[in-house]
Amino acid sequence: MGHITFDRAKMARLVETKVTAGLLNASIQGERDAKALLSQPGSGQQYGDHKSSAPGQPPAPDTGHMRTATQATLEVVRSGEDLVTHVVTNVPQAVAMEKGTERMAARPYLSRLGSDHGSDLHQAFIAGARNACGGGSAD
Repeated sequence: MGHITFDRAKMARLVETKVTAGLLNASIQGERDAKALLSQPGSGQQYGDHKSSAPGQPPAPDTGHMRTATQATLEVVRSGEDLVTHVVTNVPQAVAMEKGTERMAARPYLSRLGSDHGSDLHQAFIAGARNACGGGSAD
């Protein structure tokens, strides 16, 4: 008669390893998607050589500084029971562009990742989780 043992601690470590790898891969894809949004030409007003984005569109490229400063954090941290990673930017005007101000409508790009690129992020997560620890199915 065969004997099968389920090691819960080992399984939990394996799952966390796969989830971490999936999240990191999705974060890298999120960085790519955010940078693609920040590469779209504007269709708003013309200011000298720069054509701005229209309200609701991602910020149009001007100097490319916001696009360059947008990065995946490449770390997964615990937030309560959750594992979390981020795509961030550290330019001062990013919050104003993302959320808008009293004088300017929002030009969101980071907050659009889930709605506009959810399928890309999902597939990146699956690929990263699948490749962790030598493969295996993650879907």
